[in-house]
Amino acid sequence: REATCRFRHLAPDHPDAVADRMRTGAYDKIPPHANPLIEQNPHVTPGEARICYSFLNRGTCDRPDCSYRHLLPGHPDAIADRVRNGQLDKIPLYARAALARGGLPGMPLPHMPPYGTPMGGGMGGGGMG
Repeated sequence: REATCRFRHLAPDHPDAVADRMRTGAYDKIPPHANPLIEQNPHVTPGEARICYSFLNRGTCDRPDCSYRHLLPGHPDAIADRVRNGQLDKIPLYARAALARGGLPGMPLPHMPPYGTPMGGGMGGGGMG
């Protein structure tokens, strides 16, 4: 039946499926391992603010006992860090669109270029990675 269906059939953790659920606010339908709003490190201490840049930039961390936050690129704190460091080009497209509409859950950000505007990169960071 899929051969005649005009819609794409994606796995729930496919980036386009996640982006669609982020756009529509269906956050509860995103699998935990792909949900950018969920902390991905079970070892992080509550209240930890430091971000593991290895995980943020590569999606993996080489330290099994890492105590820094493992955030997916669409997490509001990861986006805020990218904005602070002038790395707007590293913000996922679905998050840029959400920001242009007024913010992600719990995170309205200051001025962002309109969605679709080319974004300049920048150096910055700190933390690990």
